[in-house]
Order: sequence, then structure tokens, then C-alpha cells
Amino acid sequence: MQALFSLFRLTALLVLLMPCHYTVAADNPVSADATAAELTVAIIRARITEVEADTAQDEAIRTRLTDLYNKALAFQEKASDHNTTTGAYLQARETAAAQARAIRDELAQAQQTAQTVTLNVSDATPLAEIDQQLLIEKANAAAVETQLTKLEEQVASEAGRPSAVRARLTAIAKRQEELAIESKLPAPADELPALTEARRWVQASEEHALTGESRMLDQELLSAPLRIDLLKAQRDQTALELEHVRTRVQLLENMLSSRRLAEAEQARTETEEAQRAALGKHPLVQELAERNAALSAELTALAGNLEQVLAEDDAANKLAQRISDDFSSSRQKLELAGMNQALGLVLLEQRRGLPSLRTSRKQERAREQLIASAGLHQLRLTEELESLASIPEYIDGLTVNIDSEQAGPLRGELEDLALNRRTLLDKVISTNQAYLRALSELDFAQRRLVDILRNYDDYLAENLLWIRSRPLPDMEKLKAMPRHFAHLLSPSRWQAGIKSLPTGATSSPGFILALLACGLLLWKERAIRAA
Repeated sequence: MQALFSLFRLTALLVLLMPCHYTVAADNPVSADATAAELTVAIIRARITEVEADTAQDEAIRTRLTDLYNKALAFQEKASDHNTTTGAYLQARETAAAQARAIRDELAQAQQTAQTVTLNVSDATPLAEIDQQLLIEKANAAAVETQLTKLEEQVASEAGRPSAVRARLTAIAKRQEELAIESKLPAPADELPALTEARRWVQASEEHALTGESRMLDQELLSAPLRIDLLKAQRDQTALELEHVRTRVQLLENMLSSRRLAEAEQARTETEEAQRAALGKHPLVQELAERNAALSAELTALAGNLEQVLAEDDAANKLAQRISDDFSSSRQKLELAGMNQALGLVLLEQRRGLPSLRTSRKQERAREQLIASAGLHQLRLTEELESLASIPEYIDGLTVNIDSEQAGPLRGELEDLALNRRTLLDKVISTNQAYLRALSELDFAQRRLVDILRNYDDYLAENLLWIRSRPLPDMEKLKAMPRHFAHLLSPSRWQAGIKSLPTGATSSPGFILALLACGLLLWKERAIRAA
């Protein structure tokens, strides 16, 4: 009886010391050989929590179990993402064609009706409001252009997807075969049951993720033509929208330009009349009238400079777009047909016709100086405008050095001229601000152009490395080659060249200077080395 009681106590002690993860596992209906359908993200996360809470287990085993369950969890989450994407592809197969057709119908109707671009401004709108509307339209143009670029990139990316998808499907099939073999192998004899379970779950989860990815890729291939057609329709729609926005920008710029030129001409006329009216009057009146005339001349010149910068900006954007289109076309031709002699010669001519990067860098430095100068001038103009905030105080400053009896009769004329000057300063500051903004936009456009040029030139240089720059010699040239070699190696011609060398050298100042420079360097060789 005593022996039986001791055996009972020993059995109870062994049960208490048993690793708790086995007890928890017994409560879980999922087995070590669970299939992918039986496993879920929630089950795997629960098992991770159990392993992390099992402090009685060896730390190395717990770490290994956690890593395996996390790996299984990642595969399950991938499978979930693949299922979501598969649903999107299935929906695209049902709706993409109708969406593309609706967009193309809208485009066709827009072309038939020949919609005109309208503006929310008129000739009576203040110049500041037109300028603000122009800034809004330029921001819209930038946003639509970014959207168009993304759509074009998506179309180009989708065009190359089928080959990549088929390669991935082949890799998936190979990996599934490997997993099928691995799943049939018996567990190592020394492997703990918990590790076997975790390893089997990883295999089942990976198989689940691969199956989901394979279905997703199948639907991607099936829906590709419909999705690409929809992307192209959206691209065409966005391109038309960008065309309308750019038209509005151009109309607003033309309206602003004509208004600024008209105001500058009117200001010039008024200041010249005021200057003529000031002849023979007090020197202060004549001086302020002359300064106003000079300011109006500056306004006219500034309006002309602004026109030139806007034209250069438009030309830079168009050139950048043309070169970017050529770049995309060349890349597509090389990807589809590969390099050949005929295409190589065409691309070589395109490379030779590209603008010089050296010239672009010189223009960039010149623009930086213009921007700095215009910014400094803007500060000076603003300071003078602030000094004209109080006209009486401004007149007091002008007449501080003359008697009050003389200043009294002059104040009326000086105040009129000062008011005119304040109005002129407002216009000059506004135009100079627009000039600064136009210079910055031109600088951005030119930098973008330089980037496109550099990338295109590097691309052409890399692909044209082994393309002949001239056609192969024909039979006539081959027959003439021995005669040319004999002419080149003729001793009589070499002797004649050597005899003519002294005469040519003495009659060439450049050669004499180079010879003197070499002699001076040889004479000062030791001193140069010592330094």
C-alpha cells in the first residue's frame, strides 16, 4: 500500500513538471500536420502568445519556435494580401471595359463639340486677381502633369508585366513541388514535437501563400488587356485635361502681359508729360519728375524682360517634353527590337542633335545672377515704398534743406509727384515679383531639361558604344587602301615633311611660345620639384 501511494505521488509530480506548451497544445484542435485551410492568422498568433508565455521552456527552443511561427504568420498575411489583390483583378475584369468605354465616349464628345476654354476673369478684373488666378492654374497644371506622368509610367510598367508574371509562375510551380516533397519527409528523430508542428505550419502557410499568389497572377494576366486599356483611356483623359489647363495658363499669361505692357506705356506717357511740365520749375520738382520718368522706363523694360523669360520658359518646357518623348521612344524600340546598325545610326544622330550641357550650365550661372540681382532690387523698391507710406513726411524729407517760405508753394506739386511715384512703385514691385517668379520657373524648367539631357545622353552612350559611326567600306575603298598606305609610308614624303618643319616652326608664333614654355619648365624643374 505504501509503495502504491509513493507511485501515485511520483506520477502527480511528473504531471506538474510537464512542459506547459504540450498542455496548451492539447487544448488546440489544430494538429502539427494541419493543412493551409485549417490554419488562420488568429491561430498562429495565439500559438506565438503561448510560446512567449511558456517560461519553463528552454530559451533557445522558445526563440526557434517564435521565429518559425512568425514566418508562418508572414506567409498567411501574404496569402491574405494576394486574395485582396485577386479580388481587385476580378473586379477589373467586370468593370474596366465599361469604364474605359465611358471615358472614350466623353473624349469623343469633347472633340466633336470643340469645347472652348473659358476664364473667370475679364478686362475689368484687377491685375492682382488675374495674377492670383494664374498661380492657381499653374498649381493645377503641375498636379495634373504629375498625375499624367504616373499614368504613363503605369502603362509602361504593365506592358512589361506578362513576361515577369510567367517567370514568377514558373518559380512558384517549382517551389510548390519542393514543398510537396518536403512535407512527405519524416521529422528528424531528435526534433521536439513542438518544433515539428511549427515547421509543418510554416510549410503549410507557404503553400497557402504560393497558391494565392498563383491565382492572383493568373487573374493579373487575364485582366491585363482590360486594365491597360483603362489606363490608356485615363491617360488620354488626363492629357486632355492638362491641355485645357495649359491653355488657361497661356491665356492668363497673355492677358497679364498685355495689361502690364499697356500700364507701362500709360505710365511712361504720364511721367513724360509730368517731366515736360516740370521744366523751368524748382529743382526739387524737376528732380522728382525725372526720377518718376526713370521709374516708368524701368517698368517698361521690366515688362519686356518678363515677356522674354516667359517665352524662354515655354521653349524650355517644350524642348524637355520633346527630348523626354524621344527618350521613351528610344527605350521602347531597344526593348522591343534590340540594338541594330540602322537603329544605332538613328540614335547616334539624335545624340549629336542634343543641346550642349556646357551651354546649359553657363545659362544656369547667368540665371542665378539675375535672380540674386532681381531679389536685391525688390528689397530696395520695398524700402522706398515704405518711405512713401506717409506723403507729408516724405515731402518734409525732400524740403528739409530749403526755407519754409519756398517749400510751402512746392508742396502741392511735390505731393502729386510723390503720389504718382508710390503708384509707380506698386506696379514696379508687382512686375518685378512676377519677373522673379518667372526666373525661378525658368530655372526649374532648365534644370529639368538638363537632367533629361544627361540621362538621355548617358543612356545613348551606354547603348551606342559598339555601333559604327560610319558605314562599312565598300570594294572601291578596300582596293584603294594599299595605295593610301604606300602614300602614308613613302620616305620621300617624310623627308619633305622634316625639311619643312623648321620653316613652319619659325613662322608660327604659337610654336615658338610653346617651345619657350617647355624650355622654361626644364630650366625651373629643380625649383618646381623642391617647392
